[in-house]
Amino acid sequence: MRAICFPALCSKAAQRELPLNFNLYSSPSALPAAQWDALVPEQRPFMERTYLDLLDASCPGDMRYLTVFRENQLVGALVFQRVQLQGRHLLPYAALEKQEAGQLSKLAHTLRCVAVPYLSRKRWTLLHSGSPLTAEEPGYLFSPELQPSERQDILLQALELTGRDFGNISGFLTGNGGFELPGFLRLPAEPEMLMSLDLGWKGFDDYLNALQSRYRVRARKVLSASASLHKVELDGQAIRQQESKLLALYQQVADRADFNMATLGEGYFSGMKDRYGSDFRLMAWYGPGQSAENEADVPLGFQSGIYRGAELHSHFIGLNYDRAQDFRLYHAMLYEYISWAIERSSRNLRLGRTAPEIKSSVGAVPIQKSYQYRHRNAVMRAILGPALRLAHIPAWIPRHPFRLSNHNEPHVSKD
Repeated sequence: MRAICFPALCSKAAQRELPLNFNLYSSPSALPAAQWDALVPEQRPFMERTYLDLLDASCPGDMRYLTVFRENQLVGALVFQRVQLQGRHLLPYAALEKQEAGQLSKLAHTLRCVAVPYLSRKRWTLLHSGSPLTAEEPGYLFSPELQPSERQDILLQALELTGRDFGNISGFLTGNGGFELPGFLRLPAEPEMLMSLDLGWKGFDDYLNALQSRYRVRARKVLSASASLHKVELDGQAIRQQESKLLALYQQVADRADFNMATLGEGYFSGMKDRYGSDFRLMAWYGPGQSAENEADVPLGFQSGIYRGAELHSHFIGLNYDRAQDFRLYHAMLYEYISWAIERSSRNLRLGRTAPEIKSSVGAVPIQKSYQYRHRNAVMRAILGPALRLAHIPAWIPRHPFRLSNHNEPHVSKD
């Protein structure tokens, strides 16, 4: 729960303003509650102290929290997590198409052929802004009064200060906050899939009627395939009783992820229900002949989500892959999220960064994202450069399911 205070070392442009002071915390319970809550907007749920308390319990010892004050005003709030990155997780992003390989110079191709196999065997301890468990959250926000140069300076200093506090950090990975960090490589990130809902939709049938005929037929086939399953929305007591089963299903999904730097801990889902009440929903899906009342029955899958303001954030899911595909369960879960959003008149449904093509097929559109990365060692930066500069997201085909094209326009900025 300790806090460490640091004076800021800003650029010349920033130094013309009043000085900034940094405070580093190892627990969210030590944060200045009223000021943090006033700075964090409702549409940033994964920066709320309510959520940070739970995340801290799920990742003990790996979280840090930093505040930046100008005089007595909080002007910056930042969250960091220490994570483990295995080089093999980068391989899907390093594969080149034939035409891309043909465009490389002989030297670049040779360097890349040497670098990629070497990097695939490496493992790094990184400082990640925000948490990879909430990939759409960059992990920092600032007062509107700060200039871009001040925001850049603050993030750079916060990374260095927090990295020194942990003591074993080999590199930094941060979301792109609309500004370039000097000395950092820009890396592509999977797009965030966002669906905007027509506020005239009063039920799921209104959504279906907005689809083109072939997508409506596809939706009905998915709903038919999953019709024999039993959906049960779990309350807090039921979540606690089923928690080990839920975590096992979640782990199946986490284990299949191409890029996974952190996993959930025991008590996460019951903690979410305790903290957010009706704003957090968890639906368990049981196979034919199964029920939530029979303690021996294990769900085929579950989905969770959190309402904040006018948005529904899809959250973690779990799947029994051996059986879920028979019922097209993942696709059915996406339609269930849409139903949840319509029920609460949500303006936007945030579907996260995985499986962009299938999410596109139900009406989500990609919001392009990127990371910035810097290794602390100059030699490693030279080795990483040829491989990481060519990193790209695996290709996928965007779908356009709505009859009217403006249904696909998101209602938020792309920052």
